Amino acid sequence: MADEILSRADREGQFPAFGPRSRANLVNGFGKWPEQCRDVAVAIANEVLARKEELSACDPQALALLVSGFGNWPKETICRDVTVAIANEIAAREEGLSDFGPQGLATLANGLIKWADELGSSSAKIAIAREVIARADLLPTFTASEVTSLFSAFCDWPETEDCLKAAGLIATELGRRARDDKLVAFALRHLALLANAFGKRPVGELNSRQAVVAIAEAFYSRADDLSILTHRHLTAAVNGFSKWPEENARLRATGLIAAELRRRAVSDGGLPDLTPPQLASLVNGFSKWPEDEDTGQAIFSVASELVRRGAAGLSHFNDRQLAVLING
Repeated sequence: MADEILSRADREGQFPAFGPRSRANLVNGFGKWPEQCRDVAVAIANEVLARKEELSACDPQALALLVSGFGNWPKETICRDVTVAIANEIAAREEGLSDFGPQGLATLANGLIKWADELGSSSAKIAIAREVIARADLLPTFTASEVTSLFSAFCDWPETEDCLKAAGLIATELGRRARDDKLVAFALRHLALLANAFGKRPVGELNSRQAVVAIAEAFYSRADDLSILTHRHLTAAVNGFSKWPEENARLRATGLIAAELRRRAVSDGGLPDLTPPQLASLVNGFSKWPEDEDTGQAIFSVASELVRRGAAGLSHFNDRQLAVLING
């Protein structure tokens, strides 16, 4: 399919047959296979940037899909440039983001979070936050996925008052849902990302204790489902829970994650699929409970993986990650 799309470019390398919505759908689709579809993504990014004056006519879903889609190629300069252009368009809209539904806002936030360093304190982030603040009374209608994406983004953008206020409103909503139904609508992957997001904020901020306890208890009650979580989500959960090591609920949940990690190490003959940042983060998180047997055994599994990789494998760790491993 990617080759077929590329074959339809004109002599200038552009795709006049594809309108804004078609380009957005293509980018979003190809984003599921970033390595195989890199060339066509770059070609479409060049097309979007060449027609950036058309961005003002794009509907909310197209803009959201473009931001989310191009985020799958964070090392491509052209994809960054397109995202900056879209962010500027979002910030420049006089009507704000009132025409974006909750899913559109969440998709935008999820896309922009992948370019946090490049976009700095872009006013697009503030526009999203202000729209969420304006809809505070409607937060109970937002889905678990939408709440998770927005909260994760706002906790990653604490440099603005609006983002912090929006995060606080969502934290309050999470606390309400925790009281009412123990977060049953949230999949484990959502809970892992929420725990990680709470862990990025100072302890006590955002009235986080009740929500994080509920997240940990939900993890503990769904122990049989841990095997479906990716390494990314397991790492995120450990990182979040480790910020409150004095809470028994977090220790119980982290102990289950540690046991799952050991199971995978035995089953797979190590932990070959974990990246250096993930291994370092896991050791840093598990080390918050030095007396616990489960977390201690998980650290041993990571140590065994490091031995298996040898000096060549350790060369892929940066100085900070090596320091974390040594301290853990």
